[in-house]
Amino acid sequence: MTTKRAEYISNDDGTKVLVAFYEGHFGPTLRVDIQKRETLQAVRDRVDMLMTGRMQTCELADSDLFVLAPPIRSVVLAVVPKVRFRKRMTMQKDRESNLSLNWIQKEEDWEDIRDFIDNLLSTDRPTHLEFLDSDLNDAIVELAYRQ
Repeated sequence: MTTKRAEYISNDDGTKVLVAFYEGHFGPTLRVDIQKRETLQAVRDRVDMLMTGRMQTCELADSDLFVLAPPIRSVVLAVVPKVRFRKRMTMQKDRESNLSLNWIQKEEDWEDIRDFIDNLLSTDRPTHLEFLDSDLNDAIVELAYRQ
């Protein structure tokens, strides 16, 4: 990923989460770029609310914490009941080629994401991890911390 944060965030102090889209080695990729521990904690808190059912959906564009890089228009994280579903990540493109992405998971799947973030918080080392199987989803998610 060669996207520079400065292209999308002026006076970047690392407190914003840059959400960008690119064609990666394994296919379409949604990159969640986090630079500061406090910001990672804020993302963890949102995932925790999804995992515990205190929040059913989270539209990233509605929060000042997230900066959506073009062509992304919308990213929604959501909890679904314990039913079978084929795709966890769906992507739609409008006439202007803007992207809307929906990432749906069961509460226990959000718990796995929360546990990964807890591990990052405890080690506080630069790293990244990819979530979701590219064969079954419209895009994968790459969480990058301090990279």
